[in-house]
Amino acid sequence: MMWMYNYNMLLDMYGVEVMCRRFPKALEVNMYGAPATQLLIKAASSLTNLKALTLGGEKLEETFFHPLAKFNLLKSLIVTDATLGNGRQEILINHDSLSILEVTECRMTRIGIRCSQLQTLSLKQSGMSWAVLNCPLLRLLDISSCDMLSNTSIRSAVTSCLLLESLDMSNCSNVLEETLREIAITCRNLCVLNASYCPDISLSSVRQLPKQTVLKVHGCERITSASMAAISHSSMLEVLELDNCSSLTSLSFDLPRLRSIRLVDCRKFSDLNLQCTMLSSIMVSDSQSIRHINITSNSLEKLALQGQENLTTLALQCQRLQLVDLMGCVSLANSICEVLSDGGGCPMLKSLILDNCETLPQCYCS
Repeated sequence: MMWMYNYNMLLDMYGVEVMCRRFPKALEVNMYGAPATQLLIKAASSLTNLKALTLGGEKLEETFFHPLAKFNLLKSLIVTDATLGNGRQEILINHDSLSILEVTECRMTRIGIRCSQLQTLSLKQSGMSWAVLNCPLLRLLDISSCDMLSNTSIRSAVTSCLLLESLDMSNCSNVLEETLREIAITCRNLCVLNASYCPDISLSSVRQLPKQTVLKVHGCERITSASMAAISHSSMLEVLELDNCSSLTSLSFDLPRLRSIRLVDCRKFSDLNLQCTMLSSIMVSDSQSIRHINITSNSLEKLALQGQENLTTLALQCQRLQLVDLMGCVSLANSICEVLSDGGGCPMLKSLILDNCETLPQCYCS
């Protein structure tokens, strides 16, 4: 059973007590936007079965979280768009049964979280300069767009979570390459990493990411072809996204599990060589310098390369490829016909789009 406060209820303390008595077995309560939340929590203390609590939109005193320890069955706490404390004190959240905690778009100076059973934590878009974590079972951490967090705080917080599997620190402008190296060494179970728009990240100091399955590093201008060397040894990698990496010029991978790769708006990128049998999705667009593409895959069914005006060489060994869209690839040579015709590397090809490929007047594909 879920009880949700809305702005039209205008419940006073007595009204909340009545609601709590009426629904003593409520499992979920949403108090977002409710005034005098501290008093409401006191009134709701009789809800001994409470498992999920949502609130925010108001100022919460620094002592607000203390009474929550009485909710022994509470598993999920979500606080959104709230001012926590008066800006000077450290906000402390201490709970022994929480497994999900979200403190997003909130304003505070420091936060300390001590939750022995916590597995998912999001501090997304919250403004604080320091975060201290004591969450030994944490699996997922989202600190994206926490641009006030210092590099030291990020390093200390993340490396304290030895079981961490997923980390989103995109748009954390203070994080340094050395911190990423320490995270890679310490968090040996890390599978998912989003370090997009972290200006100091280059991946050059990361020697190995043994369990990495998803890597997103959009807008990291220091990433170069040389600094991607560590990724070539990430045999578990399945998803790689490199949008807006303006210094990247080429990639050559032989990754057995890679399923998806994105290269959007990589202005200097010119050469792509993928020997990845599991590859099923490739997005290459607005990368006008690309000249050579060589792809080997047993899973790719669709390839769209519209508008790659400088693409001259396309080599494909894709047994399941059914659609190729080369519209506007005005520099392609006639040799593409050998690749796409019977006996070429794409025996299942059903649809070929060559609109505005003006350099192919003699292209007759079987």
